[in-house]
Amino acid sequence: HRKRCLSELVALLRRKGVRVTCLTGAGMSVSAGIPDFRSPGGMYDTLRPELLTATEEERGWMQMDPTAVVSWGLFHRNQLPYLELRRP
Repeated sequence: HRKRCLSELVALLRRKGVRVTCLTGAGMSVSAGIPDFRSPGGMYDTLRPELLTATEEERGWMQMDPTAVVSWGLFHRNQLPYLELRRP
């Protein structure tokens, strides 16, 4: 019943030309069984910098602070660790 109601609502909004934006956060993926970055078993907990294409210095940054792998500073200098980490 909910699915039909939602479909009808979407159809109505389209007919009226209404624009809708949905904002989501980490709760969406966590509820689907995907660990967030910070939880035990999450990306920061399981990060293995030695497997990423990075200099020894960059690997050291990620070892000391796993959030460095998604930082602008590292991405600006070397995009590969971020891209390798995010690939499916």
